[in-house]
Amino acid sequence: MSFQKIIEAGYVPYVSTAPFLEASFDLDYLETIGVLDPNQGTKLRVVHTGEGSLDFHKAYLFANTLAFGNLETGLGMPDWVLTDFVLHQSAVVGFLAPKRICQPELLDKFEEHASQAGFDFNSLEYLPITGQICGLTADRETWFGCSLFSHQRFKPTKDGETIQINDGLSREINLACYTKALALKTYRAKRIMGLTQYDNRAVRIHGLFGRMYLHDAIVWTHSRPFRSFTYRMDVDFDVNTFYTFPDEPMSFKLYTGDIEKIKELEQRIRRGENFEIVSPYWVKEEASGNVYLPVAERND
Repeated sequence: MSFQKIIEAGYVPYVSTAPFLEASFDLDYLETIGVLDPNQGTKLRVVHTGEGSLDFHKAYLFANTLAFGNLETGLGMPDWVLTDFVLHQSAVVGFLAPKRICQPELLDKFEEHASQAGFDFNSLEYLPITGQICGLTADRETWFGCSLFSHQRFKPTKDGETIQINDGLSREINLACYTKALALKTYRAKRIMGLTQYDNRAVRIHGLFGRMYLHDAIVWTHSRPFRSFTYRMDVDFDVNTFYTFPDEPMSFKLYTGDIEKIKELEQRIRRGENFEIVSPYWVKEEASGNVYLPVAERND
């Protein structure tokens, strides 16, 4: 079980939320499937909103900002959004990493910007290395995901193979993927939607949790409307086998920069047509460097 390998590598799962919401979440999932054993000292860490957790929350915001671009122009999350719309309405779910297994480059960035970001680097034994947020929408059934990130990185070895830096996890153990899996189990989500960008390789992760249908091909209110889309799916995955990319027939390749095709899809969706993004969900062509999403037209 891959969750077990993540724990054995030193990562610690966490849920960050306001105390009054704690009972709303499934905090025992990893114990239920035999990954965590509190009797052996392994348990999920619950981070509340009190003064004693301020360094964690500021470090989380820094990690989030760092993951979505540079610190000046990235899509980082303001602290009031984390407070108002996440911690007091939902939760952040992810993994902490002890400093001893973090990449030196990442540690340097945390330490360099700690004062500016408002946290004490030396007081933190563990750093928030991944995170996922979902919020329950007004229909009271659909969870909306946002801000999935991971600072897990790989580098090539001399013989051309690719390995994880420092912690010994194989490339198959994708922390972002398992972060989202843990989050959906924690929320007890049955139906989800999400917003992401066409050129974001995280699309390959989002597609693993159910049949992934385009909901909005253009997100008009977003700062990047033609680069962004929303998707919808019923949650359907087996935690033991879900990190696979089966071959599926597609109807066409949707290139991420093809705005005219994206506009056409938006019009057809508004007319009631259905389009599914199919495995492997996000493809970068070696020769051209172009990125496309494999799309299948559906009549259902």
